[in-house]
Amino acid sequence: MSYTHFDAHQSEFRTVTDTIARPGAPAEDACELFCYNADLVARLKREVGDIAGAAALFRVLADETRCTILGALDRCEELCVCDLAHVTGLTLPTVSHHLRRLRELDLVHSRREGKMVFYRLADRRVPRLLAQLTQREGVPA
Repeated sequence: MSYTHFDAHQSEFRTVTDTIARPGAPAEDACELFCYNADLVARLKREVGDIAGAAALFRVLADETRCTILGALDRCEELCVCDLAHVTGLTLPTVSHHLRRLRELDLVHSRREGKMVFYRLADRRVPRLLAQLTQREGVPA
């Protein structure tokens, strides 16, 4: 199997079939050989690129309030912003801010009815993912 190696002295990549040792003491958490499998890396870059958007989702879900909102919406068909403010114990503007972030990722949908705004889940997979992540072996969330 051939690998691509970066030659720092010549500032270029070249294909190698044998090992090239890195100078200095070996690091416990790094390869002693700086090389990579070019075909494998190209394939992985294409495949991993498809899931790169998951980071944005996890940034939004890293907030406890947003997870609480999603959990409440998972248990009801829809809730108005006032209901969600009482569930979370937060002010209407704060809850609206969190709902806006959830709406930006298309996790919730809203509809206006007169002076009221109601929210519902756009995708039920996210609350189920949260439930799976919070479960411990043999202990329900």
